[in-house]
Amino acid sequence: MDRWKYYSYACEHPVRWKNCYNKEMEKNDMKKLHVILIAATMSLALCACGTEATGSMSITETGEQQTVKQNTGTEQADTEENSLKQDTEKTTSEISESQQTQTKKSSYLELDKVLDEINTEIKQGTAGSGSTSIKVAAHLLNWGVGTSMTTDEIKEETVNWLSDKGNSEQVEFSNKLASVYEAYNRLLGSDAKQLLESAGCDDAAYPWSDSPVETIEAIVEVVQLPDEANETGSSVDPSWEDVVELVNLRGDETTVYLLADGRYMDRTNAVYIFDGADTWTDESGVEWNKAVR
Repeated sequence: MDRWKYYSYACEHPVRWKNCYNKEMEKNDMKKLHVILIAATMSLALCACGTEATGSMSITETGEQQTVKQNTGTEQADTEENSLKQDTEKTTSEISESQQTQTKKSSYLELDKVLDEINTEIKQGTAGSGSTSIKVAAHLLNWGVGTSMTTDEIKEETVNWLSDKGNSEQVEFSNKLASVYEAYNRLLGSDAKQLLESAGCDDAAYPWSDSPVETIEAIVEVVQLPDEANETGSSVDPSWEDVVELVNLRGDETTVYLLADGRYMDRTNAVYIFDGADTWTDESGVEWNKAVR
C-alpha cells in the first residue's frame, strides 16, 4: 500500500495499526538480537582457538542465513608444525647414522674376533697344532671372503688391535699368524678338501679361492711375518717404546706404534723408520721427533 493509503488506514483503524506497528518493531528487535548473539558467539570461538582471523560477515534481513569468510593463520601453529617436521627429519637422520655406525662397528668386531682367535687358539710346539692352524685358517678364509671391510679399514683396525699389546706380545702374535698363514696358503691349493676333512672342519665355506685373498693379505702386511722381518734385516731393541707421540718441524703431530719387525706405524697405516736414537722418518722422507709434553 502507498503512503496515503497507509496513513488513511492508520486513521481509520488506530488500534489495529498500533498492534501491527508493535509486532513489526518486535520482529526488528529480534533480528538485532540474533545478529548480536551470532557476532558474540563467533568472537568467543575465535578467541578460544587463539587464532588471528580476518574476514567479513554478512547476514540477510531475515537473519536466517550467514556467510563467514575467514582466513586463519596462526604463527604458533606454523612454528609448531615446522618444529615437528625438523625434529622428525633429525630423528630419521640420527637413526640412519646410528644404523650405519652399528653396521660398521659389527664388521670391525668380526675382525677383532678373528685376530683374537689366532692369538688364543694357536699354541706353537704343542700336539695337534697343525690341525688347529687349519681350523683357524678356515675361519680366517670364511671371514676374508665375506667381510664388507675395505683393505684400508682392515689395516687401520689391525693397527688398533695391535696397539694394545706390547712388543713381546706382537712378536708372539706374528709367529702365530705365520703358522696360520702357512695353513691358509695350503687351503688355497688342490688338497684343501682333504686338509679340512682331516682337521674336522665341518663349518668351512669351501671352496674359497685359488688365489691370495686381499683382505687377509692386508692383515699380514700390517703384522709382518717373522721371515719378512728377517729378510729386511730389521731388529727390535727391547728399549724401544711401544707407543710414541711424534712431531715434525711443521708442527704436525701423530702417534705411532711399534710393530714386530721394528717399524712404527700410525693409525693411517703410514710407516715410520726409527734410527734407534731420536728420529723417525716417514715414507715421504719427512723426519719426526718425539714430542715433549
